[in-house]
Amino acid sequence: MNQDFYYNDRALKTLAALTAGGRFPHAVLLEGQEGCGKKTLALRLAAAILCEGEGEKPCGDCGPCHKVLSGNHPDVMVVGEEGGSRSFHIDAIRQVRLSAYVKPNEGKAKVYILCDAQNMTVQAQNALLKIIEEPPSYGVFLLTCDNRSKLLPTILSRVVTIPVATPTPEECLAVLPGLRPDHTEEEYQFAATLSEGSIGRALAALDDPGALGAERDAKQLLDLLFQGEEYPMLALLSRYEKDREGFLRLLQAAKDRVAGQLTGQYLAPGKSGQTRQITPLQGMRIVGIIEEAQQKAAQNVNLTLLTTQFCGRLKAALPRG
Repeated sequence: MNQDFYYNDRALKTLAALTAGGRFPHAVLLEGQEGCGKKTLALRLAAAILCEGEGEKPCGDCGPCHKVLSGNHPDVMVVGEEGGSRSFHIDAIRQVRLSAYVKPNEGKAKVYILCDAQNMTVQAQNALLKIIEEPPSYGVFLLTCDNRSKLLPTILSRVVTIPVATPTPEECLAVLPGLRPDHTEEEYQFAATLSEGSIGRALAALDDPGALGAERDAKQLLDLLFQGEEYPMLALLSRYEKDREGFLRLLQAAKDRVAGQLTGQYLAPGKSGQTRQITPLQGMRIVGIIEEAQQKAAQNVNLTLLTTQFCGRLKAALPRG
């Protein structure tokens, strides 16, 4: 179970025990920061459920394992990977419901991986609830999310929640050379530090120089915000007044950094070198401001006006105390 999945011994042991017991829960929620490996783990769980090999599961060698891990198994359906807040609509869940009550094509189970469940609309969540309340005997639903508080209590009451931890930057740095061997030590260090240990985000940064720049500027933007430095924030954002794609990348990187911390407190350096704490409510406000800016940027709003307005709203969301 632990191949290609790092530094989550507790989650792995829990899931291995559930798989080995032969009575895997019909609905599991994997909760963790963006890029921590939730989808990777969900796919390995699907392979373990459908595995026909002997011994530890998934064996990785049997036909079902190869099909699941290559994305070609007819009894595994992945839904909801794209889009932002409230982009996971009821139509997708209706398709799941239509499929769920048709028996498996090849395996003993049908597995549905619902990625980024925090993006489900209320209507989509209510439609999902109808399935997981009375699932078919062969149905398994694996949900991923970055923050369970965005899901309805009725959904949470019917899933087994497994926290998925993010590695430390040092742990992330240790595995990057094996996953992406063609980079310099400086690039590995930079990616691991900027991604705050998120292996998925670090890999995305190494694969795309633009993503690495967005991670760097997002970190700087949030540091300046938490230090109350409005004019340097405006100067940083002004570099994106003629780069809409770059600005959208910056917004996504900043959103990922804040959203990944909403279950606790976001820590940021203060002017004197001390650490400043913000509350989850403040973090949610900042995420909302970022998501609104993402929507406007995607609609071709004037970027000079948008970056100025965005900076002002961020500053207002975090008043100096």
